[in-house]
Amino acid sequence: MTTHYFPDADDPALQPFTQAFVGMMFAHAAFERRVSELMDVITGDAGFGERRENQWNARKRPTPMGELIREHRPGGSPEAAAIVACLKRSILFCDDRNLLGHGTWWEFDTVANAITVRAGVAWPDQDQHRRFTVDVIQDVAARALDTSKGHREAASVEPSVSHLPMIMRRGGFIEPRLPSKVALPPSGLLWVHEIKPNGYRLMARRDGSRTR
Repeated sequence: MTTHYFPDADDPALQPFTQAFVGMMFAHAAFERRVSELMDVITGDAGFGERRENQWNARKRPTPMGELIREHRPGGSPEAAAIVACLKRSILFCDDRNLLGHGTWWEFDTVANAITVRAGVAWPDQDQHRRFTVDVIQDVAARALDTSKGHREAASVEPSVSHLPMIMRRGGFIEPRLPSKVALPPSGLLWVHEIKPNGYRLMARRDGSRTR
């Protein structure tokens, strides 16, 4: 028999799928964490993005995010368009994640090495069933975050966030800059300034509970 219906989660043949699924969920969690942290930066309110009322639906999220930027950054922000565009690209990733996470893994084809997932809701003009291979599951995050040029950045950047605007990334080396005399300090969502009698002091980057 080549097809198993409602396969046993302990079936060794399913292990590559379950491992790919866990990796995808980790990638999704990392992406959502960066969105939450970005909302904190925009509002200047630590924990804003973690509050229940600010947990927006992925399909609707680009619009309120744009409104949030306009509300808290009335002077505008050079990153605003890139942030909204990134959230629009992430809709596909979130849709696939929701189907894999909430749908029923009901048919396993051992010959094609593919799992068929059945959505819990039948939407008009949409197939309620989708087939996934291990490669497709592993590529869900990367496909959803590809830029219009299809360019992928260096492997040192996490695949799940490799196409986020620079403001939404963490990690990696930041080249130090020598001080220079300017008429006004730089602006943007990542810039926080403290006025000093002899100039400006720039805030270090926060990475979770760490700063550097």
